[in-house]
Amino acid sequence: MKYVNIPYCRSAYALTATFVFSSLISCSVHDDHKDESRDEHSAEEIVLSPHSAELFGVEISRVGDSETQNVIPAWGVLEALPGTGRQILSSRSSGIVRLSPAIVVGALLRPGESIASVSGKGMAGGDANAIAAEELDAAKKELARIEPLRKDGIVSEREYQAALANVRKLSASYSGHATGSGVVAPQKATVTKILVADGQWVDAGAPIVETATDSRLLLKVDFPLSMRGYVDRINDANFITPDNSDQVRSVGGLGGSFLSDMKGSSAAVGAYMPVYFSVPNDGSLVAGSYADVWVKLSNDSIGKTCLIPCGAVVETEGEHFAYVKVGDHGYEKRRLKLGVTDGKNVEVRSGLMADDSVVINGAMILKMAENSGKIPEGHSHNH
Repeated sequence: MKYVNIPYCRSAYALTATFVFSSLISCSVHDDHKDESRDEHSAEEIVLSPHSAELFGVEISRVGDSETQNVIPAWGVLEALPGTGRQILSSRSSGIVRLSPAIVVGALLRPGESIASVSGKGMAGGDANAIAAEELDAAKKELARIEPLRKDGIVSEREYQAALANVRKLSASYSGHATGSGVVAPQKATVTKILVADGQWVDAGAPIVETATDSRLLLKVDFPLSMRGYVDRINDANFITPDNSDQVRSVGGLGGSFLSDMKGSSAAVGAYMPVYFSVPNDGSLVAGSYADVWVKLSNDSIGKTCLIPCGAVVETEGEHFAYVKVGDHGYEKRRLKLGVTDGKNVEVRSGLMADDSVVINGAMILKMAENSGKIPEGHSHNH
């Protein structure tokens, strides 16, 4: 089984927080405390008061053994299901477009919801819809005038049918708005692209927005052909997309499933074969997005091992580390040797011991403190 390094989980912290490190966090060296049984542990200790730890959201968790599922790392792409896809909504008239305030990329649309209005009012040539509204109103009045005359035989059937056809023609060309036209969502959908700027002039038929009507997507995964014997044991997958790189999603957690009846090795390209997962789309997933994928195998455990969240791991010059709380105020940096990961948690093969209290949230804060290099004179810390 091939193991790969975990993706480096970067947490965003406000830049304004960095200047307070000098008064809240310090580093000190404790050579006289060094535990010889921990030859891979750093002797440098970061000191952080409980108040500061709470302020910066530093959280710890005690290390224990967990059942580790075998995972195969892969690449994938989200695709639209056959028969579904995207829809372009266009303007029905020429004029200045005004987008509804709620229309942004990712917005969920309800059937009949207003997307934009288009009006030529005040422009040279006037508003075509205002003219069409007047013409339709006049045609309807003419039809209403001659209808009783037709019954009395004063107006011929031919004249009546001509008036009726005129009303129908004008009704078909009229957008339904006396001033301008409206662009509305015909069905439940998600806005994927806005194709015009608010206040832009558009011609009749110009595309306004692109929407996705997909309520379910396919996650197509490039599965190693050398591991095709494991396909029957695939039961779930975690994945992460570039547009939401801090959130690892589970196919099963979203209500999706592995599609075992899709074409497999017969469609292999090079050293990979496609496998597919059906993924419900809550509106946050976009067809065409690439993904890092961790395919999970059922009935295939690598036993009890130490697992920690990926967010607990920091990377420095290609090496991986975690921070362990020592005493009430101290945090010690430990070099780790990592194993398999499912994108959410990672196996630690060495560097941690049972019952170590590992920083699972706020590790980047401690790394920033460590890099600040502040070592106050005369500081000492007793365990």
